[in-house]
Amino acid sequence: MKRVLGLDLVRFLAILFVPFVHFFLNNNFYNTNINGKGFFVSIFLIVIFYVGVPLFLMLTGYLKRKKILEKKYYKGIIKIFVSYLFISFICTIVRKYVFLDDIRILSSLINIFNYKACGYAWYIEMYIGLFFLIPFLNVLYNNLDSKRNKQWLIGTLLLVCSISPIINYIKIDGVYLDVIPDWWTGIYPLIYYFIGCYLSEYTIKVDKKKLLVFGISISLFVTFVIYNYNLNQHFSWQFFWSYNNIFTILLSIILFLLVYDLDIKSKVINKVVTNVSLLSLDIYLFSYLVDRVTYGFLNNYLFGPIEYLRYFLPIV
Repeated sequence: MKRVLGLDLVRFLAILFVPFVHFFLNNNFYNTNINGKGFFVSIFLIVIFYVGVPLFLMLTGYLKRKKILEKKYYKGIIKIFVSYLFISFICTIVRKYVFLDDIRILSSLINIFNYKACGYAWYIEMYIGLFFLIPFLNVLYNNLDSKRNKQWLIGTLLLVCSISPIINYIKIDGVYLDVIPDWWTGIYPLIYYFIGCYLSEYTIKVDKKKLLVFGISISLFVTFVIYNYNLNQHFSWQFFWSYNNIFTILLSIILFLLVYDLDIKSKVINKVVTNVSLLSLDIYLFSYLVDRVTYGFLNNYLFGPIEYLRYFLPIV
């Protein structure tokens, strides 16, 4: 299958956003009371870069919409699992003999198979399940007989997954509203998968300049709401920001539409984007060790999220 630069660019941005988001995970941002311009900027960056995982999921739907239930398809999981096992083994060795973590042989084996050997492996655990479900999800999607019915499928998932994070965490007299059923919020990967399928099947023409302005406007609005909701307290993931939140989903769609059909003429850029895209899974898993080394060193010299923010670009 011929590689499409725009799709590689989506994956390139998605993997680039991982260390951007983990920057705030590792600089004590989430354990510090929010107050001041630096925190507003930090939240704005989190809002933008948080779409990395959704981009991966949408790309999966875009590329795998036609996969069917056959032995050949399921063999594709072997490459993913071998990469995970190999990198998890390296992570275990480095954690034990370099970071001096308290790891024993039996617990290290258990950690590999419960996806805890590599600190960011939760995505692999989720993706393996999604991979096995894809042929059945495609039966559902591809047998809906009209564009409108496919929109109903996505709309229904949005209804059961994406409304509660906004409504339930509104406080009235210090009490959370919590009136919207939220049992199904955990199936948010299906929303992104089916949106990817939809974008693969139906061409959506957009004015990219207007879409970019719209995306920045939404990001600023969400940042303003989150900042004021969390003012003088620790950042709350529950309210207005999560993978299943409607604004996260909307921003993910916007960014996908901005880049998925781009054609860059530079051969050097094409090569870099393609190679990073091909190695995105390995980059993601290895980033755990890189983060531990990087922030383990920097924590001796930088103190607090605002001081870290001054060096945001060179660090990530």
